[in-house]
Amino acid sequence: EVEVQSGNIIVESDGNLYQINENAVNTGVITVKRNAKLKLKDYNYWASPVSNQQLKSFSSGTVDSGFYTYNEPTDTFLKAMTMNNFIAGKGYAIRASASAPVSVTDPLASKDFVFKGVPNNGIISIDLARSSTGNGYNLVGNPYPSNLDLNQLYSDNAAEITGTYYFWTNINPNPAMQGAN
Repeated sequence: EVEVQSGNIIVESDGNLYQINENAVNTGVITVKRNAKLKLKDYNYWASPVSNQQLKSFSSGTVDSGFYTYNEPTDTFLKAMTMNNFIAGKGYAIRASASAPVSVTDPLASKDFVFKGVPNNGIISIDLARSSTGNGYNLVGNPYPSNLDLNQLYSDNAAEITGTYYFWTNINPNPAMQGAN
């Protein structure tokens, strides 16, 4: 159980807050940092490791039209409401800040993104869509301030998911994207 009454708990980028008691109820706000290298007009996929994290305050330099959720039936992205909070386990596509550099090799492209809230813990479920019109793709993300065991995730959900996973990186050149011009 994590209880923050005063002071700060900061989980640095690549750090973990690992809890072994899934029934523990956390209280108090922590900070979780996640470093990403983003150039102008890049998108990154995010999921929040804390509760009550608002989308816009997470990436305040992003224009309001740069927040998206994935729509499985149409295999397209839909604009997200920036005043809403992240939903635990749901993935969001969020565009880089309007002041991001034009090259990912620019030292200013590396930035710590900060989540602030009560750390998520316990079993978090998210409904997966599989419509008759879509391909069954869902954008989900790690809802915890720690790494996941991918083999255990698959074992626990084998009836609902395949063993194929796609991971996002901004290090490689940009491929052709939906809606790109």
